[in-house]
Amino acid sequence: ITMPKERRNPFLNLLYPCKYFYNKKESVMYSLLIVDDEEMIRKLIRKYAEFEGYSVAEAADGMEAVMLCREKSFDLISKSVS
Repeated sequence: ITMPKERRNPFLNLLYPCKYFYNKKESVMYSLLIVDDEEMIRKLIRKYAEFEGYSVAEAADGMEAVMLCREKSFDLISKSVS
């Protein structure tokens, strides 16, 4: 995964799949769901995502994530591997 030239923050590599966090042309705020059992990881990702203009929701486990996905759709879901 490579980052656009305008964005040089290495901590955001995980959060750059295909599109910008904030689409300035359409003025649309994209939403992100962070699923991780470690609170510090969720806080770190939230901090950088909100800085870039993402709307962020968090879930501590899979069941909480499923419940959030039933209520709202997300543009990107970041989950831990373990």
